[in-house]
Amino acid sequence: MTETVVKTKGQVLGKVTEALNTTILFDSPTKELTFLAMCSAFGDDPLNVIMRADAATGKSWIALECAKFFPRVPQYVERIDYSSPMALIHEFGTYNKEDHTHYIDWNRKILLFKDQPHTLVLDRLKTVMSHDERTANIRITEKTKGGRNITKHAVIEGIPAIIFCTAQSRFDEQLTSRCILLSPSTDSEKLKAIRRMQAEEFENPVEYQTKLLTDPTRKWLEERLQLCIKHATGIRISIPDAQYLTEQFNDLAGFSPRGTRDYRKVVSTVKTLTWLNFDDREKKSVGVSETLLADQSDVDHALGLWEPILKPNLRGISPSTYEFYQYVVMNAWQNAESIDYRAIRQSYYTYYGRPVGRYKCEKLGEELQDAGLIIIEYQGRKVYWEKPQQTEQTTL
Repeated sequence: MTETVVKTKGQVLGKVTEALNTTILFDSPTKELTFLAMCSAFGDDPLNVIMRADAATGKSWIALECAKFFPRVPQYVERIDYSSPMALIHEFGTYNKEDHTHYIDWNRKILLFKDQPHTLVLDRLKTVMSHDERTANIRITEKTKGGRNITKHAVIEGIPAIIFCTAQSRFDEQLTSRCILLSPSTDSEKLKAIRRMQAEEFENPVEYQTKLLTDPTRKWLEERLQLCIKHATGIRISIPDAQYLTEQFNDLAGFSPRGTRDYRKVVSTVKTLTWLNFDDREKKSVGVSETLLADQSDVDHALGLWEPILKPNLRGISPSTYEFYQYVVMNAWQNAESIDYRAIRQSYYTYYGRPVGRYKCEKLGEELQDAGLIIIEYQGRKVYWEKPQQTEQTTL
């Protein structure tokens, strides 16, 4: 590989999207932010993603397809089908008999959890995900063969980028504030395009795989990542237009404690774009150290990616749940101030074109009530969803 093959000028995000489009149809900005979150593992403030949506919507597909562009040697992406918190410590940890401690090195690591049924693993990793320190000390309890409880010590060094795919709808507030909440689209046009792509593969599997392997945009992105990892990892990145970024973010997000953490995630997104464009960014040298300077396009593209998902993230809910609120619940409220499950299910069928069960409505309702978007009232055996008195429907 030579640098001239992958050296670029301007903003590479468009070409990244072009490469992702070869197998991930539609789903912008979800695929771009998932890919950038993985790239952020090589920076100073890695991003975490919770990919939440219904079954068979493409959560794991998006994450796995993004991961294919990263080098396999050394192995940066750890794909985990299922794991308990204890198994995670034992699998990745190296045990030191002298101090009886498990040492886990997660520097420049991407942990990809596929289709996890619960968030117990993430609950144990909240300290790591908060990014307060680059070293986390964890105490774990185990049973001996004789049934006695013993305490073990684990030290996690480094901060990984975490991609967590799940169909679970409700999350702890501390957890959601540490992650970007994303959802794949269930748009009918996307589903049609996916079936056309699958038909192309089924007609001639060898030709389809050959087309992907020889696709110039995919080869470009693979080589681009290798170049960035080799030459840009560890370089400090600053944002000269940070005041402009702050003003733009404040206009979009307003002011809330949750918004402060989301602002940091936007900053990390800007830095990751600068990292991908490292050979076309100004450098400032101080002594023997170098600093890459983000430019206006990095800031504007980061804000453009965040704008469609910012409102649900500020509420601590996934974009798919917020879509349900916007187009199902609010449409049902146009006919009545208080709506029951029958009205909700009718509105759901009108928007999505498919039926929905009561259990799913109940779970979505609990999530929306936690976010302060609805009030659930009980009148005997009847359940009604009502508008909050201080609702912000017009702005949120």
